[in-house]
Amino acid sequence: KQLDVVRGNWLRCSSKGAGYVCLNSLVHKLIHVQRKHNWKFTLAQKTVGGASPATASALLAAGKLRDGLLTKLIDGFILVIHHLQALTRPDEIGVVDALRQEIAAMADPLARDASHVSRLADSFTGFAIKKNFHPERGRFFVLRRLGLKFREGLCVLPEAEVFPARCLGTLLKVGAKMQQVFSGTHTGPTALDTHFYCWYDLLQTATGLNAPAAVDLLWTCGITDGGLHNMFLGEDGLWFFDLGPPATM
Repeated sequence: KQLDVVRGNWLRCSSKGAGYVCLNSLVHKLIHVQRKHNWKFTLAQKTVGGASPATASALLAAGKLRDGLLTKLIDGFILVIHHLQALTRPDEIGVVDALRQEIAAMADPLARDASHVSRLADSFTGFAIKKNFHPERGRFFVLRRLGLKFREGLCVLPEAEVFPARCLGTLLKVGAKMQQVFSGTHTGPTALDTHFYCWYDLLQTATGLNAPAAVDLLWTCGITDGGLHNMFLGEDGLWFFDLGPPATM
C-alpha cells in the first residue's frame, strides 16, 4: 500500500547535517500506523547496494548466482563470520551444556510452552522460537488468525487478490490438505500443520551437534537473518541490510 506522507506533512527534506534527526522523526511517526495496520516498513533497501542493487535471492531466481558471483558471495560471507568470531568474547561462546540441561527439563510434552523458553535458548536458534511459536504473538499463530480473516472475507483487498487470499486462508486452516488448493500436484498436510509445534525438536537438533563451529555462540553485529533476500550482491561487493539489534546467538 502507498502511504500519503506528503499530505500529512510528514515528508520534508532535512537541512544539511540533520538527516538522521529527520529520518528518526519519520520512523517514530510511522510506528503508530504500523501497529494499527500491521504494516512493516524497511527503509533504504533500494539504495544500499550500489547503483543497480540486486539481492542474492533475486540473482538466484534469475539463474545468475553462479561462477564469480557465487564465489564472491561465499568468500564474503565467510570473511564476515571470521570477523564476527574475532569480536565475540570468550565468555560468550560456550553455553551449549547449560542449554542441554534446560531442554532436558522440558522432556514432558504436556508441560512445554514456547513462551517459557529462556532468552539464551531462543538466541541459540537465531531467536526463532518465540518469534514463530509463541502461543499469543508467534508468527505461526498469527497466520492461523489471518487465515480465518481470509476465509471469512474480513480483509479489504483489491479484486485480484480476493481469490488467492481465500486459497491461502484454506491452507492456513488446522487440518488443511494441500490438494484442497493444488489439485493433482501437491497432496498431504501443509507445512504449517506438520511444523506448528516443532520448536522443541528444533532446539534438540541445534544443541545435539558437537563440532565447535556448530554450537559456539557468535556476536552477530545485527545479522540475525543472513538470508539471500537480506543481502545485495554485485561484482564490487556484498552488502547486508535489514539488520536486527546486535546479539550473541
